[in-house]
Amino acid sequence: MRRQGCWVKIGSALMVLLILLACVYIIQDPETRRLDDSTRAKLPGQFIRLPGGVTHYTLSGPTGGQVVVLVHGFSVASYSWERNIPALTEAGNRVLAYDLYGRGYSDRPQGRYDLQLFTDQLDQLLNALKIDHPVDIVGISLGGYITAGYVVRHPERVRRVVLLAPQVEAMGSDPRLAPMILPGLGDILFTCNCSGI
Repeated sequence: MRRQGCWVKIGSALMVLLILLACVYIIQDPETRRLDDSTRAKLPGQFIRLPGGVTHYTLSGPTGGQVVVLVHGFSVASYSWERNIPALTEAGNRVLAYDLYGRGYSDRPQGRYDLQLFTDQLDQLLNALKIDHPVDIVGISLGGYITAGYVVRHPERVRRVVLLAPQVEAMGSDPRLAPMILPGLGDILFTCNCSGI
């Protein structure tokens, strides 16, 4: 009987500890912090205000080089391309990497996060940066889905396409993803300290 009581106390203590850790994590979660101009001034890269919100991006390489646009996946931000950018710029390309809305240092606008939002973001970014000649575009995972959607909507703006392990189903259509789109639970499951804020 004593042994069982001991395990109940240990289990209760562990449960309280887990709840406290979860609360601290939620309170300290950098993904929920608001980005403003003073915060952005301390961050790497550049920022541009688009109709959907502020977008974080880097543009590197020779000015006259072929523009290569890198579209990251769902659970990471543009930093995931940091090892690829030097090779692309050394090959003479002008490389544009940016954070999708809701990731990295880009805004987290209210509303539906769907293909239209992300293809509009890319098109508006290219327009704002005055990139008017066809680009080469590389997308990985969700970025592949966005890239394919962008090519279908704006074929005249794309020269070449590379899809790396592209997501082939829209968010929410796969029943295995159902828990991830639930309010609250989805926020916790998708939260990660990717931005380093």
